[in-house]
Amino acid sequence: MFVSGGWDSTLQVYDLRVKAPVAAIRGPLVCGADAIDFKKDGWQVITGSYRQEEALEVYDLRKNEKVRTFDWNGAAQNKNKPDVETINYGNTI
Repeated sequence: MFVSGGWDSTLQVYDLRVKAPVAAIRGPLVCGADAIDFKKDGWQVITGSYRQEEALEVYDLRKNEKVRTFDWNGAAQNKNKPDVETINYGNTI
C-alpha cells in the first residue's frame, strides 16, 4: 500500500496488488513531496498541508477518515503561508 497527496486536497490510497487507487480521502492540501508519513502500524498517516487551518492531520486508512488534528502555529510567523512541506511521524504521536 502507498499513499499520495496533492493540490486536489485528497489522499489517494493505492493497493499494489490491484495496481490502482482503492480509496480517496478528502482533506489535506499536500504540496511538499515529503508531507506524508506512515505510522509504524501501517494504518495511520500524518499529513502536512499548505493552508492556515488544520495544517497537520492524522488519517486512519482502515476507516478512510481523519482521526486527529494538531495545532500548528508556524503560520503565525508568516500569515500568508503555513508552508508545511515535510513531516515525520515520530514515536511520541
